[in-house]
Amino acid sequence: EYWRRVAARYFTPGMPGPLVIVAESYSFDNRVGFELLRALSAMPTDFQAQVVMLTTMSNLQSSFRRKAGFAPMWQSGADAELARRALLQRSGGGSLLMITVSKPVGIFDILRWEHTVDSLRPRPIGVLWSADLGRSGQQLTPVKSNVRLRLSNALAAANATCNRDRSRCVLCAPHAPACARARPSLFGDAARSVLCIEPPGDTLGRSHAFVGIITGCIPVLVEGGGAPPPPPRANL
Repeated sequence: EYWRRVAARYFTPGMPGPLVIVAESYSFDNRVGFELLRALSAMPTDFQAQVVMLTTMSNLQSSFRRKAGFAPMWQSGADAELARRALLQRSGGGSLLMITVSKPVGIFDILRWEHTVDSLRPRPIGVLWSADLGRSGQQLTPVKSNVRLRLSNALAAANATCNRDRSRCVLCAPHAPACARARPSLFGDAARSVLCIEPPGDTLGRSHAFVGIITGCIPVLVEGGGAPPPPPRANL
């Protein structure tokens, strides 16, 4: 119903400019976000091609894209999708464009952790790693980098406590040797940490760096070791 109302009020075939939508949800890996994208994928392709969605998570797993009904040719990340559109000149069908931006996180996500953290007490986690190892970094360049694996190995060598797939590692502060026992939480972990390691992502931005800034965790930005990312496109 939401997309039909947007189309009825703002969309006309052949319109010169895009329809810019700011996503409330931090991530689409939840019921609300999933239904939002699935409903959009059911709209006419000429409408989808005009939708630009601003979000902190512009790259989606292929399995999630299939479940949401995205066309197989759709590319994850703004630069990849723009390159695909330029190559095919939209002959392959329309689809939304998702752009990573450092926008504030929605109020519902903030409420989940703000009452569980005492800002006056020392933070128990000295160094936080919250990142998948599968991201090669700088996906759109010919040079790949295994910087994430090297960072994860360094944390493990420093006796960090990691989960099985090393998507979460914590180095406890000296005053809190049992910090890793707390139940993992994206925002809660960052709000309890002093330093947040931020490796390069698949897109031109990394969403967790925004989480660190919002929660007061100092983001430690790591260069990817590959070629520099392409310059911003004028049509963004």
